[in-house]
Amino acid sequence: MGRIQVVDWDVDKVWYKDISTSYCANTSPLDPKSYLQQFLSEGWFTDEDVRRWAEYRGRDATTPIQTPGDLAECLTDFLYRIKKPDGSGSVITKEQTIQGKQALLRGLTMKNIREIADSIELTPGLRDAITTFRGRAIYQVAFSDGLGPFIAYMAKKEGMNYWGVVPAIVEVEGVETAFRDTMITFDDVKLTGKVDKFNKSEAFFSHMGAHNYSLNSIAAIDDSGTNVPALKKIIENGGIAIGFNPTETHEKDFREAGIPMLKQSDRSLEPFREIVLNPTENTIGKYCI
Repeated sequence: MGRIQVVDWDVDKVWYKDISTSYCANTSPLDPKSYLQQFLSEGWFTDEDVRRWAEYRGRDATTPIQTPGDLAECLTDFLYRIKKPDGSGSVITKEQTIQGKQALLRGLTMKNIREIADSIELTPGLRDAITTFRGRAIYQVAFSDGLGPFIAYMAKKEGMNYWGVVPAIVEVEGVETAFRDTMITFDDVKLTGKVDKFNKSEAFFSHMGAHNYSLNSIAAIDDSGTNVPALKKIIENGGIAIGFNPTETHEKDFREAGIPMLKQSDRSLEPFREIVLNPTENTIGKYCI
């Protein structure tokens, strides 16, 4: 392990406890029932899966989904916490989670998004880590499958050198167009609930290659088992990758790939700061399982 020159931040469930689309879905005015029926009819999951989710969350199984926030939580749990009945993996794919949760946000404005982002509590140690890395001239990037405008706003606010996000389609004065970072300041720009395709790992590795950063100079942190192949590639090439408090469902993926994990009763990014500053097996072993 050499000196770290790049820190690759995942954002959702690392910078804060939940997922950007979930925070925003809690304020969505849409009726979730039509979306639920759409997902069921397309075979994403079954009524029995919804019943199992209601049982997991301790809800009335007859009417477990009453708000967009409920459906967003259900979709998130189907990816991160609840397995298929045969135990073979998550109920839905990450792509379905992204598509489904983005659809629930139709009509939210950039003003809504900024206000929600400003209201959430950041993980302890985050800003200290970012500031410390900046002082060491470490190049910091944020790549996320979350809500594009939300992540772009957070990444700019926290001083990232670059960010890669899911391309959102927004409505500007009645015309649909691709979101651009400058639009986050335009109060009345609205989400359409539509997004273009985005491959987080491809975007990240492409950006690293374009800037001539070798993988052995990178430290990455991520909570999701779906991103394990990219994290494993970094480790296999001499870099550092850390799993940040993955759920029980995803922890297995990290273990099988041999990726060290922070498993904390009180979430903190202070250990990751120490690992980046002193990237040795001893430091990783001190904090990680």
